[in-house]
Amino acid sequence: MPRLFYCPKCGDKNIDGYRLRRGRFVGHPRDGWGRPISFYRCEKCGNVLAGSMDVTDWDERGIDYASSIIRGYNEGGTYYYKPFHDYCLEHLGSEEKK
Repeated sequence: MPRLFYCPKCGDKNIDGYRLRRGRFVGHPRDGWGRPISFYRCEKCGNVLAGSMDVTDWDERGIDYASSIIRGYNEGGTYYYKPFHDYCLEHLGSEEKK
């Protein structure tokens, strides 16, 4: 299953092969609505709310939709929730670029 990897903070966006990249992830089921998101720490900017979603059988419009959902969980977004951000910081590490 192809996966979208997208970081709204720095704009890094790509579609990788059939599995998650190496590293740590925090899963988010989105309350059972739609495809779940796996949040990870962006390798370029350190954002712990960069997200990955399965985009199997989705065209460019669907990929744009997935990007907008991931963007919504970042600071200033519709679904942003500070305690979840703190949880990701605790489990994925600092947002400082390494």
